[in-house]
Amino acid sequence: MSNVVFKAFASPTSAKLPNGKPIGDHTYVKTPTKTWPCLGGSSGGRALGSGSASLAQGTCTGDPIRTTFMGIPSAAGVVYGVNGVCHQIANRVLYYSGATVKGAKGYVETQLTYGTYGITVPWFLYFIPGLDAVATAVEISVLVDWNKRVNTCSSAARAFAASSLEGKIADLHESISANPPQTREDKIEHHLKEVELLLDDAGIEQGKVEQVKNLFRDKETQVTKPTTALSADQKVTYDAVQAAHQMSELSMGFFRDMAGILGDADFKKVFGRTPDEEFNIIDPSLLGPKGCAPFFMRPSS
Repeated sequence: MSNVVFKAFASPTSAKLPNGKPIGDHTYVKTPTKTWPCLGGSSGGRALGSGSASLAQGTCTGDPIRTTFMGIPSAAGVVYGVNGVCHQIANRVLYYSGATVKGAKGYVETQLTYGTYGITVPWFLYFIPGLDAVATAVEISVLVDWNKRVNTCSSAARAFAASSLEGKIADLHESISANPPQTREDKIEHHLKEVELLLDDAGIEQGKVEQVKNLFRDKETQVTKPTTALSADQKVTYDAVQAAHQMSELSMGFFRDMAGILGDADFKKVFGRTPDEEFNIIDPSLLGPKGCAPFFMRPSS
């Protein structure tokens, strides 16, 4: 099985913040013979990471290139906005190459929300009518699907330096693949291990790290899941415009709370920006099948 070079790229999203700037970077992956658009464009932009793996490995972890889950766009087992965005989709494609989309604008925010490979369903989705049912269905399947991908695609080791942040995260994912958590609580504790690795890598003191982890846990105590789980081929009814607004409000409010713990200087260490800069992690045009108007929370509101 010969290897090819997988290259990740980032380009500004077409969705804009109220100040006219892109909400972040869209990412996609190319090899000499195959491209993964990751639910967006697949040309232009700047180069991010690259690495070598077989085309079969990238196809195994990164396909299907585009489908839907309960009416929402999906790729590589990632349902857009539910267990990841284009960053997590691209990372799945890149899994065996040793590369990630590190350096993409908004990447740290999506890592903290969904995890590097999109196996976490964030708490705020359970507060949004309609999307709470999607979140429940994805949470039931996401870890099983991801473990199946990495356990059956290849026995080859991934090309991460063991001492790097990516290598430590890879080791963490190997451990969860060997001993999958069974409850929502256990899954969140796994996610918090990744959160801790990210904050440690940025040089955040342990006391603040623990406060951030407790912030996640506090939000989890407020989650009430729907009692009935729907299947992937069922569609849910929800107001896409309102859902986009609520996702923005809840997730951005969480990052403001995190800024209150970290302080401005440490927040910038982690995110590469100040807390008062406008930002978002969701391209609202992808949330509903017909698209929706872009709503964004301003960090100062």
